Amino acid sequence: MTPVRIDQGSDGALNAGVGNFAALGRIAARSVLVLALLVAGGGFSLQLSGLDPHAPVGPDSASLQSQAAVGGAFLVLAAFAAPRLRRMAELVMANLLMLALPLLALVSVAWAPEQAVAARRAVAFTATVLAGFALVAAAPAEAGLRLLAQTTATAVALSLVYIVARPAYGVHQLSDGMQNVHAGDWRGVFGHRTVLGQLSALTLGFAVHGGRAAFRRSAVRRAVIAASCLCLWRAHSGGGLISAAVLLAAPPLLAFGRSSARRMGGAYALLLGGAALATLALAVPLMAPALLSAIGKDPTLTGRQPLWALILPAARARPGLGYGYSTGFRDVVARLVSDHSGFGYVPNAQNGYLDVVLNLGLLGLVLTLTILALALRRALALALAAGADQPAAILPLLVVLFTAVMNIGEATFIAPNDIFPVIYTAAIVASGEMLRRSRRIGPPPPDARRSGPAAGTSR
Repeated sequence: MTPVRIDQGSDGALNAGVGNFAALGRIAARSVLVLALLVAGGGFSLQLSGLDPHAPVGPDSASLQSQAAVGGAFLVLAAFAAPRLRRMAELVMANLLMLALPLLALVSVAWAPEQAVAARRAVAFTATVLAGFALVAAAPAEAGLRLLAQTTATAVALSLVYIVARPAYGVHQLSDGMQNVHAGDWRGVFGHRTVLGQLSALTLGFAVHGGRAAFRRSAVRRAVIAASCLCLWRAHSGGGLISAAVLLAAPPLLAFGRSSARRMGGAYALLLGGAALATLALAVPLMAPALLSAIGKDPTLTGRQPLWALILPAARARPGLGYGYSTGFRDVVARLVSDHSGFGYVPNAQNGYLDVVLNLGLLGLVLTLTILALALRRALALALAAGADQPAAILPLLVVLFTAVMNIGEATFIAPNDIFPVIYTAAIVASGEMLRRSRRIGPPPPDARRSGPAAGTSR
């Protein structure tokens, strides 16, 4: 009997085809997740709203179309996390403090004007924070951090496309209904140039210091650096330039901390590195006017200092619990500013720390600073403990420093439907996962750190 021959080549081709389809499926799923993150975080807001970008902007400038798009994006994020609800619950229980601000925002609806609107926005802020948890739950911590870097890089790339193809949306116009003083500045897929500038600064930090943990191919990394620098420059965001300077300066301080850890012990190095980075962060407000003047930018941070002078008395009037989430600022503080100045509609305090006080009072500020301090401690410990073969360990520290510095001139700590709280939450949660895993595994034995013939001479 003639034996039956099995064509192994056909099986190999079939397996390869199945593998290619699986790879394409993973790429498609990742692309959908990235776009959902961008839409949920405020990307394409002008395009999805269906509103005329040249129409005047006010506190009620929104559309059912944009709200439906954002709601759909959050549903997509929930669908990615749904198969791992148990892991999601574990992450929430390990990071309960991250839910303190959303809970306070929900409670503050009780004393906020227009409580129905305040409640809706407080729920949106809660969903924004949970989106950061969902991102880490849907993938291992390192993969989640890489996805963050890829999301910011995608936003920069799509911004360049919109700037060229749809300049009416991608570039501030003289005919814009709000802040046409920025005519000619790039805003990309976002509603304002500062968002593009700040996101470009963070993307630049990811690409320069994240190495293969952020972008595996060096050619892609170089392209991301070039695109980020271009968007940062053409957005003309002074705050973005300061954030970029801090992110580029911080890792050399960390390298010094790592060498100190080997010589003097991790606890001392953690204290030393934290002091150095804290000094850098505290110096930013003092250096900012001189730096901005040196590069030809407005040393008053585009009118922010006069705005803060008008807002501070309102903060002193209700310091304990603030005016209530979102609508308290909109209906009380913003109108006060508009009535006593030449400012038009002001969406927030243009300072994250002051914005928290006005919305949630000093209690909210204490929670914000506590979360920030613990996040910095966790990120520093992870970065100092990691070796050269763990480049992802630097990414949470970059995000925490970026968030602390950016909120000097922007307000994103408690912003709903904003990409920056999603990134901040995901980085803190991922750093906790990575740090707990490194402590369970423990440091490698001394022999494992040796290399070369000396490691095997005792055999």
